[in-house]
Amino acid sequence: MTQTLADINGFYQAFGLQLDVHERADHISVEAEFLSYLLWKQALAVENEQPENADICAGAYRAFQRDHFQSWAQDFARKLSSSSNSQFYRLASGFLLHLLNLEAPRHYGQSTSSD
Repeated sequence: MTQTLADINGFYQAFGLQLDVHERADHISVEAEFLSYLLWKQALAVENEQPENADICAGAYRAFQRDHFQSWAQDFARKLSSSSNSQFYRLASGFLLHLLNLEAPRHYGQSTSSD
């Protein structure tokens, strides 16, 4: 776990980000925001005609999604769906699983199990 957190923090630091001490580096909201940030940086690089920077951001997105976000978020959504009595959380977790299944092949060429 320590190595995983160090790796995640390494991604953040590589892009000049420092984590607020109130949240863990591997919290789903922090990881999702980082993925959003990478997409934003990629879009800016494309807009500014900086293909090398766009490629760096795209590669970091794929690697972070594959190595840190995808499987953890899938497990989280499955556990939430199976343990919640709330229809809202069951629907939200189903939406998350569907989104993850759509994103996986689009960003790093793998399909995931569909639920």
